Amino acid sequence: MQLVISGDGACGLCYEHSNAEGVAVIQLVEKLWRHADSLPSSSEVPATCGGHLPPPERLDHPGSMSVTFHLVSDEKKLLLWNEAVIAQTNEMVENILGQGIDIHILGLREAARETSPTAATPLPDLFTDPSYRIANKFLLTTSQVATSTDSFMGYGPVEPDGYGASYNPKGSSIIFCLSAFWSSEMSSTSRFAQSLEESLNIMQALLTRPT
Repeated sequence: MQLVISGDGACGLCYEHSNAEGVAVIQLVEKLWRHADSLPSSSEVPATCGGHLPPPERLDHPGSMSVTFHLVSDEKKLLLWNEAVIAQTNEMVENILGQGIDIHILGLREAARETSPTAATPLPDLFTDPSYRIANKFLLTTSQVATSTDSFMGYGPVEPDGYGASYNPKGSSIIFCLSAFWSSEMSSTSRFAQSLEESLNIMQALLTRPT
């Protein structure tokens, strides 16, 4: 675990995810935050960061969006929205209960690995087929990490050309932390942030329109 303290006052922890869940770590960060707030005013926290981190960037788009989709009516969009929410909720519950679509196949693959440890008895074709790799390629990994302060947690992608996206819902806003690898020419957190903001604005306009 690394404690990161920058010259502009931003601070945080850098750690390997498999050792602890994000919720536990963010609670630790918040306790450290409250402890730091209780220190006397004469106390000084040394800055160990060699460089100055740039301030967070706010994406503002002048004027209205240039592209508007009118493929279906707003009433149809709301109907599809509600259906999508129900479907996503059902899928979430299935995953929490260990009944996700990929869980059973993953169990079969691990069992096959235990019973087929040599080249003489290779894995079944299902697990070596390119389609299986494509089905398990998660370009977008998301997770909700709620906090009681303005702190947030982020993590890296699980694919070289993918994205990591944590989100922290607040009363009137949502804090996002987006990540991608610099080495990838396919991904861009700037483009992702812009597309995310545009999508949220579209949903807001749809859900708050006069009825």
